[in-house]
Amino acid sequence: MHLRSTARMACSTGRAAFTLMELLVVVAILLVLIAVITPTYFKYVDESRVKVARSDAVRLAGELKNYYITRGDYPAGAPSFDMLLAEGFLEREALDPWGLPYQWTLRPVGLDGTSYVPFVWSCGPNRSDEQGGGDDISNQ
Repeated sequence: MHLRSTARMACSTGRAAFTLMELLVVVAILLVLIAVITPTYFKYVDESRVKVARSDAVRLAGELKNYYITRGDYPAGAPSFDMLLAEGFLEREALDPWGLPYQWTLRPVGLDGTSYVPFVWSCGPNRSDEQGGGDDISNQ
């Protein structure tokens, strides 16, 4: 009887751990998956930053228009949003997704050029201010 119980124990615990080769295969598969997925992930992160910057630029242009409607003139001190922040039109400093401040200016509209609309832009991914050109992201 003693032999039977020992034989049963040996069969039930036949394998207790992974081999080194199995662990290396699993690690290799994980590394390949990470190498394939990482560039795609960062591409989506960059695209989302651009979309957030565009949305923020539109929102900030709207806040400048609200300031104009409330005060009768656009704030002094362009291209800074400090006046809007100081007077409660903004809750926090206007920084783009890359950590740089948004810029703004007034652009003439209409045939006579006597009306102005705010033009807001972010320096974009290259973090270089091109006055709304290049890779800068704007509200227009």
